[in-house]
Amino acid sequence: MMEYGASSENVYSAQDDEWADSDAEMPLSDSGPMPARPGRISGTALPNGVHLSNGVYGSAGSWHLVLGGAYIITLGSLAMIPTYIEAWVIQRLFDVPLPAMLLAVTGSLSGQGQTFWDAALTILPFINFILILRFSSLSGYHAAEHKTVSALERFGVLRYEDVVEMPRVHPRCGTVLLFGLLPAMLVAAPLWQVDWMYALLVAILGWHFRYHTGFFVQNYFTTKPPTRAQLEAGIQAGETLLRRWRRDPYRRVPWLKSIWVRGIPQMVLGLYAAMQVIGIIYSHLHIWLDF
Repeated sequence: MMEYGASSENVYSAQDDEWADSDAEMPLSDSGPMPARPGRISGTALPNGVHLSNGVYGSAGSWHLVLGGAYIITLGSLAMIPTYIEAWVIQRLFDVPLPAMLLAVTGSLSGQGQTFWDAALTILPFINFILILRFSSLSGYHAAEHKTVSALERFGVLRYEDVVEMPRVHPRCGTVLLFGLLPAMLVAAPLWQVDWMYALLVAILGWHFRYHTGFFVQNYFTTKPPTRAQLEAGIQAGETLLRRWRRDPYRRVPWLKSIWVRGIPQMVLGLYAAMQVIGIIYSHLHIWLDF
């Protein structure tokens, strides 16, 4: 049986919930028995890899995380291509200046028509983004991340045959939080100008059903069945986290350091840098497209 994150010594057995060792007893320290698992694990899908962290130790390097943030923004910018095509088709069919509105050059409507098309121009890029994400390799690494985290939380060790059977969705995935807030940001915000009661209802219902929508989106858009290579990348990240954690399972770090180890600042840096580059390109599109 192929086993990851374990060695011939001190292997945690999920079946009997104790340490299995032919010679040694469960390792002790001044703080007591060694914990079986490295606490709450967060994860991030990256280009050609996965980052896992418990807030004290992490598996990926900083530059890989920066690249991950930039990659997400790049996918978002690619989503603008089908959005522009859709806006052009709508303009031809309904004589609505959506391409110009999309590029923020000129063109506007009034009343409820303005609210409706503003909402459409907000929602369309996001729908195109999650469709592009579904067909990208990142969705496979996203699934591998979820499967690896679930296996670690359930078994304490990583065996390929266990990991591959884990679900692709995870209740702590950021998709759940995002889709709890998106109805308020994408629908309720523009609707507020028309009817604040309906806007408030949309926001409340969106948050109430966040797990339903979050799980649905994870299943059909933000994850897909991972390849063996993607799953092994997730397992390798889990092995790295376990190996580093076992050297000093009682180590603590300040909360700012914990945020860094989880990769949040590096991802934000990548997002920001890519946004600046793409923003320059976007600001010149109306010139290149002769608007």
